[in-house]
Amino acid sequence: MSAVRDRRRRADPRGTLARAARSLRVRLAVAAALAAALALLGAGVAVVAGVNGSERSGLDRTLVARATRAATVARDALAGPGGRPAPGAPGAPAATPGSSSPPPGSSTVAPPAGTSSVPVAPGRLLGPADQRLGDEVALVRVLRGGAVVERLGSVADPGLPVRAGGAPATVRAGGAPWRIVQRPISGSLVVQAAAPLGPVDARAATLRDRVVVAGVLGVAATLVVAFLLVGAVLRALGRLRRTAAEVAVTADLATRVDATRGPQEIRELSSALNAMLARLQTADGERRAALEATRRFAADAGHELRTPLATIGAGVQTLAEHPELDGADRDAAFRDVRQEHRRVVALLESLQTLARGDAAGRLEREPVDVVEVVEEAASSVRRSAPAGTSIELHAPPALVRDAWPPGVRIAVENLLRNAVAHGRPAGAVEVTVEADGDEVHVTVDDDGPGIPPEHRDRLRERFARGAPADTPGSGLGLAIVEQQAGLHDGRLELSDAPAGGLRARLVLGRAPRAERTGAGGPRAG
Repeated sequence: MSAVRDRRRRADPRGTLARAARSLRVRLAVAAALAAALALLGAGVAVVAGVNGSERSGLDRTLVARATRAATVARDALAGPGGRPAPGAPGAPAATPGSSSPPPGSSTVAPPAGTSSVPVAPGRLLGPADQRLGDEVALVRVLRGGAVVERLGSVADPGLPVRAGGAPATVRAGGAPWRIVQRPISGSLVVQAAAPLGPVDARAATLRDRVVVAGVLGVAATLVVAFLLVGAVLRALGRLRRTAAEVAVTADLATRVDATRGPQEIRELSSALNAMLARLQTADGERRAALEATRRFAADAGHELRTPLATIGAGVQTLAEHPELDGADRDAAFRDVRQEHRRVVALLESLQTLARGDAAGRLEREPVDVVEVVEEAASSVRRSAPAGTSIELHAPPALVRDAWPPGVRIAVENLLRNAVAHGRPAGAVEVTVEADGDEVHVTVDDDGPGIPPEHRDRLRERFARGAPADTPGSGLGLAIVEQQAGLHDGRLELSDAPAGGLRARLVLGRAPRAERTGAGGPRAG
């Protein structure tokens, strides 16, 4: 089967890609990679912009400092010692009044206010001590009206323009961007410090390339790591899927998922799935019990009702076909019909009780005073007991536990009716209710002939009878008690009574919810 799927995938690569695109693992990994790409893009732009801005700010500070210092040196050269131009010094006046032109190679510079224009020799305004520039500053020029008066620098003059104002500015000259700063000296004289932006832009481009490479590697690493991590999470989901598929195939609701592995969310999901399976298992058990109870009810009813219904039918037919019967025979036939009718009703009630007990997993328990239930059952049996029969109850004031009240009542009534039916005529029945650790014991003793030990287990079965067939009863009494004892996590114990009859003890399991004991004496005679 897998080989067929592999051949189909190779024959249909587009279908394979489409399935991969629909895969939750691929989608989550791609989403994580996209998120990482956006984050790295934002971080990279911020880093490149920040570093480039920082370098430009540093370059501007250097240019401002260089231009300011050059302007100060130039003003000092123009002023001379004591603030007046000295002969031969930068800005000094001519030595002879008759001189008609400045020395060769010099230029006329406007001195400070109050003095006349004086010739300035080349190389004197910037000063011989300032012939070296910093690593970043490539060119310093003294300008007058756009003309270069003096310059320092190791690069060719690209013909930088003169800009108004002293703020740093970016200009293009010689086909390349430059950063310039200007400071005034005197009159129309200005000093200009300049540096090319090519190195700064080159470093920014290098940093940008590195950030792009790092971003691509980061996105790829994020994609791989996310794919692996999502795969680990989906493996846990795969266990859930396989468990669900196994339950669907085997219908085994006892299957459970390991809820101790995987992330917290997967463990919670596993616990929820286990809880759902447990509820389904319980519901399935109850459904099976109900179906089994229905089946048994139908089988038992069909088996046990056949004889009394046949007897009733025969009696009715006799009455219908022989209207000439005298009064005594007619009354006897009616008695037989009524007796079998009562037997059918009692049998149906017992079968219904058994059927309800078979499905009792769905019945709700509630706090029950066992002593009160036993008292009510004893009162009910007394009303129908033969004359002279006594039922005596020994019990504490109250004994409460979680139980199904109808089930406890039915079980106790069946024990009492069995004791009355199988005890001696006008006999005595003793009932004792007591707590024994986590259990509650309801003991019923009669004074009849008793049941031999080898026959007691058979009496627990349905329709088993320990008395002659003509004795009233359905043979379901102890079966009902046995069933109710099991439903209440207890048991039915059969032994010899002190008076020689049968002792039947109904044991209700689990600890009572509340227990109030006292010196219980006889309740009724």
